[in-house]
Amino acid sequence: MMQIDESIFESLMNYLDHGCLLLAMDSVLPMCEVADHLQIEFIKKDNIIGMSYYTGDNCWEPCGSFEEDDQIPIAVISEEHVVDVIFDCGRTGLRIDLVSQKYRWLKMFESLHTYYNKLDDFFKPKFDIEGYLRPYIQGWPGEHVDWYNNSFADHRVHAIILKDVCYNITKSLTFCVFDMVKKTTEKSKPFDGMNLTFEDLQLDSHKSNVILLIKSQKKILMFDTRNKAWTLMGQIFSEYKMMTLTSTYIPVQFI
Repeated sequence: MMQIDESIFESLMNYLDHGCLLLAMDSVLPMCEVADHLQIEFIKKDNIIGMSYYTGDNCWEPCGSFEEDDQIPIAVISEEHVVDVIFDCGRTGLRIDLVSQKYRWLKMFESLHTYYNKLDDFFKPKFDIEGYLRPYIQGWPGEHVDWYNNSFADHRVHAIILKDVCYNITKSLTFCVFDMVKKTTEKSKPFDGMNLTFEDLQLDSHKSNVILLIKSQKKILMFDTRNKAWTLMGQIFSEYKMMTLTSTYIPVQFI
């Protein structure tokens, strides 16, 4: 079992408090300067993905092309030039090696050697994850009470947690804002008339705001958590198919 010192552990807890589950373990290592970048991944061709990061004013800077390689190690703590990109509300993950220009898919569930099992083994000596997450799970907003008495597979939501507020989009495209301290829920239908589908959306966060990627349209919407309003943040002009939009800590010397 690997050990982790107190300063690194506190940084990891800050990530959890901001709704980011280990997007890049290497970003908490003190010898590595990092920056929080909004980035996109797209499919260039079979087994090759591209990555670009946001520089402002709807401009995206290419960060390289990456070839699939299943030999990349999958230990929880990796090298400083290796970044984990977790998306689809935690259901899908990529590990990207910025030096070798390789990537691999992470196994998130369904075996003893999955990403979350490794995290659980890593954190258990230091941290009661179950106790930490319980307040977030209790009172989780949904559309039907029986969701919680049966399999949740047919009742997926896109969700992100920022501080003490959970933002989610249900399959009926209802936008819910659940304050986990006040135990209040606000529901709205901001996407009516936009011809969107649940499967075409991806929810994430960046700099205290909620961001929504419409993959087929390559549009990014932003929900200002202070003003509680949706705006068009920008549109990505690319010939390639969108894979994901994430806010990830990346070592600055590798971009």
